[in-house]
Amino acid sequence: MPELPEVETVRRQVEKQVLGKKFWKVRIIDKAAVLPSANVLEQLLPGKIIKNVGRKGKFLIFELSGGLMMVVHLRMTGMLLFTPSERLKKFIRVEFTFSNARKMFFSDVRRFGRIWLYHKKDYQQKTGLYRLGIDPLNENLDLKLMESLYLKKKGILKNRLLDQSVVAGIGNIYADEICFRIGLHPASRTEKLNKKEVSALQEAINYCLREGVKHNGTTISDFVGTRGDAGKHQKYLQIYGRTGDPCYQCGTLIQKTRVAGRGTYYCVTCQKLKK
Repeated sequence: MPELPEVETVRRQVEKQVLGKKFWKVRIIDKAAVLPSANVLEQLLPGKIIKNVGRKGKFLIFELSGGLMMVVHLRMTGMLLFTPSERLKKFIRVEFTFSNARKMFFSDVRRFGRIWLYHKKDYQQKTGLYRLGIDPLNENLDLKLMESLYLKKKGILKNRLLDQSVVAGIGNIYADEICFRIGLHPASRTEKLNKKEVSALQEAINYCLREGVKHNGTTISDFVGTRGDAGKHQKYLQIYGRTGDPCYQCGTLIQKTRVAGRGTYYCVTCQKLKK
């Protein structure tokens, strides 16, 4: 699933193409991809202008004229494309056409992605955005807030990193990278963290996510940008996906286990388990 850096990469690329543009028409190929209904999008989108392209966690948020908000969640394999490849054309679920004849396509191989269109007063409730915690790149994730979210909070470190109601946008890849950067095993107990470790966690969250954005996201399997180009951050990953490879810090072979029900990578030497 695309995580915050991948979604932010898409947001920046989409913004360059569509900000200020007017919808001319929308064609719904897969009605299950849109809410509340295909009819609502087909009737309300034409004529609306894109005033802003934002993001909260893993959600893309299009602010439109007329008080409407269009929200997109890519889920596992969703993509917003301007030039879909031949392979991806057969997975197009929604086709947007703008008044300048430019098209934007929502392609989704596994059909888990969703597009919502609601009025500004309703959209957070209807899309689930109201449940999200702080966005670490768009809002101020300072040390005081981090301490309130992590210090003396019971749980498992990786579970809490993946909890979107705490900090929005972190997924499996970046959770492992964050844990490696602070030298803690992902299965460590959060109630055992001290203030110094919470401060390191705050720095690691910001660093790892910003590095992912800097390299246009991580492409392990499906993620591509709006032009079909892969991200580059997989070349810079320190721990994720490196089972059996030597740790860059100590040379110990990286191991894989399961934490929070997810495949999890760690270095037994560099990452201590707090329990």
